[in-house]
Amino acid sequence: MDNQNSSLTFRQFPISNWILGILFLGLAATNLFGQGLSIGSTDFIFMVVEIVAGVFLILSGWIMIIDANRNTQLLTVRTIAMIHGSYKEIPFNDIAAIQLEMNPTNSSRQRGGLTCRIVAVRKNGEHVPMSFFFNVGNKGKEQMVEKLRACLNVKGDDAGMGNVFQVASQLAGQQFQKEQEAVTSSEVEEHVTDGVHWTLETQAFGGMPVSRWHSPDFKSSGFFLYLVQKTPGERTSGGLMAKTLYKTSMALFGFSGNLTPNERQAELLSPLDPQLENDFSAYTSNTNQAHQMLNPWTIEALAVWAQSHPPAKSNRGDELAVLYSPAGLYLATMGLTNPDFLDEVAKLGAELVKAQSGL
Repeated sequence: MDNQNSSLTFRQFPISNWILGILFLGLAATNLFGQGLSIGSTDFIFMVVEIVAGVFLILSGWIMIIDANRNTQLLTVRTIAMIHGSYKEIPFNDIAAIQLEMNPTNSSRQRGGLTCRIVAVRKNGEHVPMSFFFNVGNKGKEQMVEKLRACLNVKGDDAGMGNVFQVASQLAGQQFQKEQEAVTSSEVEEHVTDGVHWTLETQAFGGMPVSRWHSPDFKSSGFFLYLVQKTPGERTSGGLMAKTLYKTSMALFGFSGNLTPNERQAELLSPLDPQLENDFSAYTSNTNQAHQMLNPWTIEALAVWAQSHPPAKSNRGDELAVLYSPAGLYLATMGLTNPDFLDEVAKLGAELVKAQSGL
């Protein structure tokens, strides 16, 4: 704040433009003072291109100045550039909110990630950007948003403040869902395999897609049973550390809340049947009922799956996770799924549901 806390000013500079422009001009200078440079030569043409590119980058860069003045009750957004510029004044009483505007990115390096920018939301619904582009990183932007809100005495959509990770997952999940539906079919559509009804859900965790097969045809009664494939050589251990690992594992697939009732009472289910012990580990909030659910038909279906779909030791994340919950049966894997693999998962899910219903 300036002038006894009466004004708040932020400046943004096109640092990347300037750096690239200087680099191009530096390359041009290297060619200019090199030996044997003649008009019309390849080096001369490259030099001209480098000069033009360098000058263009420097001149086209925008400087943005944001000023919130309590004395005048005006928020000004000014852009300055050698080629063009703009100036906008917004009265404080015309501003409904200051917030972070989120946008998913599909770039190869940030697939499923999140970019954001700061916007002033006017009461007529207009969004006035206070940064040039959507870009990665939100820490500095959060601080700027907090200061602007305090100065203007407005609020905003706090979904982008303390829960940026959650917003990122939601946006990434929407993008992954579109990609999954392009390969299989609409996730709203219900499917039937061997008389068992199911749907496919696509979510995101930390920018990674998660595919969940779900059937409501069998539901556990007030408890959950979670099974996950072991990687080759993996050992099952108990104790507090094991509980933490299982909670983390379930969170990867979005299994929490109503899907995992009485989670505080949950414990490792061990030992398992010899057919499963080497390939699965289990965690449950009711050991007695969990043992009953692992009947011979269930054990056989899981054992056959483990033999035909062993997870790779070097690629943690391709293992199958199974959750029996009050909301139904879930089979989950990391990544998007293709139609052939989905058919295999659906057949396994149908077998597990029928194993509990005695069909």
